[in-house]
Amino acid sequence: MMKQYNEAYELDIQVLDLYRQLAVDHPEKFQRRLAAALWNLAWSLNEFQKHGEAVVVIQEEVELRRKMVERNPETAVDLAISLERQSEYFINAGRSPEGLHSSREALKIRRALSAKDPETFNAGLAESLNDLANALDKCGQALEAIPFSDEAIEIRRRLASKDPSAFEPDLACSLYNHALHARKAGRIHEAADSSREAVEIQRRLTLNNLERFNADLADYLTRRALLFNLCGRASEAIPFSREAIDIRRQLAAKDPSTFEPDLVNSLQDHALHVEGAGGVEEAMDCRWKVVEIHRRLARNNPDEFNPHLAESLYDLAYDLDGCGRVAEAIPMSWEAIEIRLKLVAKDPSIFEPHLANSLHRHASYLKNVGRVDEAVACSQKAVEIRRRLAGKNPDEFGTDLALSLHGLAIDFDACGLVAKAIPISCEAIDIRRQLATKDSSKFEAALAFSIHNHAIYIGKGGRTAEAVGYNKFDADLAESLSKLACDFDACGLVLKAIPPSCEAIEIRRRLAAKDPSNFEDVLACSIDDYAIYARKAGRAAEAVDFSQEAVEIRRRLAGNNPDKFNPDLASSLFYLAFNLHASGLVLKAIPPSYEAIGIRRKLAAKDPLTFEDDLVYSLHNHAELLGAAGRMDEAFKFRRERDSIGSTLSAKSSSLRL
Repeated sequence: MMKQYNEAYELDIQVLDLYRQLAVDHPEKFQRRLAAALWNLAWSLNEFQKHGEAVVVIQEEVELRRKMVERNPETAVDLAISLERQSEYFINAGRSPEGLHSSREALKIRRALSAKDPETFNAGLAESLNDLANALDKCGQALEAIPFSDEAIEIRRRLASKDPSAFEPDLACSLYNHALHARKAGRIHEAADSSREAVEIQRRLTLNNLERFNADLADYLTRRALLFNLCGRASEAIPFSREAIDIRRQLAAKDPSTFEPDLVNSLQDHALHVEGAGGVEEAMDCRWKVVEIHRRLARNNPDEFNPHLAESLYDLAYDLDGCGRVAEAIPMSWEAIEIRLKLVAKDPSIFEPHLANSLHRHASYLKNVGRVDEAVACSQKAVEIRRRLAGKNPDEFGTDLALSLHGLAIDFDACGLVAKAIPISCEAIDIRRQLATKDSSKFEAALAFSIHNHAIYIGKGGRTAEAVGYNKFDADLAESLSKLACDFDACGLVLKAIPPSCEAIEIRRRLAAKDPSNFEDVLACSIDDYAIYARKAGRAAEAVDFSQEAVEIRRRLAGNNPDKFNPDLASSLFYLAFNLHASGLVLKAIPPSYEAIGIRRKLAAKDPLTFEDDLVYSLHNHAELLGAAGRMDEAFKFRRERDSIGSTLSAKSSSLRL
């Protein structure tokens, strides 16, 4: 691939030099050809990720077309098209304000043309509106994109009503883009409606012309699935991504060279969706299929497909590790590294970041199987590459460098080389402080992790007094993680709640080991919360184990200070009974439920306003348990006591019914 690109680049330069000279001598005859040659070269540079060079070339083309418009105003549409392309290249090169300026100038030209001749130029105006909306979205201005997107849809609806076969595909495209803008702007229902309409149009087009539109239908199904996933609704994405895979399998069976790359993309997307819905094994099956296809494609065309093979191996290794099969992940990860080393030898500017990613990830796999010395070597290589990259472009690569430094410090510590871990950890903290200053919402959590680990290193290094200053961050970090887990759960994303909840428990265990009087209570809170998330995620047995641990901690605390901790003990007993019942262990659920009632009766006798509702919940659910166990007479007594209290179950009690 790179060899072909280099050969094409040399030819493009030769053609440009020739046309430049001819355009000087005969501008009217050769300026248009020179502009076309500049357009082609800029496109090639952009495709090969050489965005800065693409901008330089497209700028020359735009200036040339300005001169052509001065001589012949009818070429204004060509200038608009070049400005739209220039906008894209500016944004790709990280020069968003200039990109938006180009896009707005193109729209101004298109509006003027459309005002004079709407029949001819309305289609181009819609395209320009669509492009400006996309440019605004890429610059983080999704809300500002929506009016332009709306206007593009309105024009394309009118065009499609007159000529559906010509303009309905463009209308579907605008509707899908609008869905993306609306989602990012928080207008979820609007996004869902636009996406649904886009797919409906594409289905209709496919029914009328399967040969022409089936591939496009697969594209729109893929995009609708992606939209659901981006909205945190991965399970709803799955049927659409499956349908896209089915279509692309059929297309690839007829024309593998054209459609197998698209099939690979669908399999990769589907893996993300099912993974997000908790289907790790199915995701891994997709990753295996992707690797198989890429191996075959890379054998026939290594220049083009080796980068894709490396990426699919990298993803597969990650999934294998996530399933606890790290020993299988290591050879896949190493194969990706070997491919990327060869790619870097040919073009370091494109492939070194990917090599650093592979080395960083590989180090973690090695560490997980106890090969710590090898992990350190990989981490050091990743740091070396990322230092070099961040030295040239700190905005793009500073975050990755901090991540690698953080990982290397962990690896040094695991090898017993804490003295080497400390300066590396300091460097990671310095970078993350700078990043958090610019964007606290994005980088403060990572900074907190680095500070937390640094406290451990300096404590191990004998610098205890210094370590004390860092320990307060642990408690704050655990609190933030607990809140994050709670927010995920409140949004219906319980699978995403589990990892931060686990991290909060891990931190609070360490804090409680050092200072039980201050931290055992919050540890029990975290454990109770985790039990709730585990049960909601269908992991009832795990929920029971955690609930039992919370009860043990709170029983001990209540033994020392019943007035303070008995309410929490009753709560933990209540949830233990709840989780035992969810596991089908009704008889085992009855004793902790009854114990919770005993505690809550005493609490309600002293303070009915605070504790009566809790007692009602316990009585209600205990009656349900007894009924499930066939002990109807006892269940009736508890229901009667519940009713005699004179307090009806509040709306929230219904959510706790067993």
